[in-house]
Amino acid sequence: MRRLAINKRRSLVNDITICVGLSSANNYVSMLTREQLSVLRSIRPSLLYEFLQEVAKVRSDKRMRRALPNECAFCKNNGENEECYSSHALKDWRGRVLCPVLRAFRCPRCGATGDRAHTIKYCPENADTGKSR
Repeated sequence: MRRLAINKRRSLVNDITICVGLSSANNYVSMLTREQLSVLRSIRPSLLYEFLQEVAKVRSDKRMRRALPNECAFCKNNGENEECYSSHALKDWRGRVLCPVLRAFRCPRCGATGDRAHTIKYCPENADTGKSR
């Protein structure tokens, strides 16, 4: 009987691990009461897995939305007025350039423009690659 309980606990930890990582999964499971564990074990594994995947997706989406600034640092640093720099972000969550001014710029060193546009200071072909950006 104890072996069955250990296997069920491992299965539950495995499902949670997929979504949050091993150390977090062990922490979450260890904080649950027996009643909570019993309820979780009563849920069909595939349904629990789908639920945990959805939770992980929502958490990830929230983190991405929270992390993105609502103004363009490029325009702000270039002295544009607030109406201009607050009308768009510099990049999207994937790192693609959104700023219309920067998108139109062509890097004199590597020729990048559009989604991968940047100034010469931030060119990946710069010799000074140790510089933090």
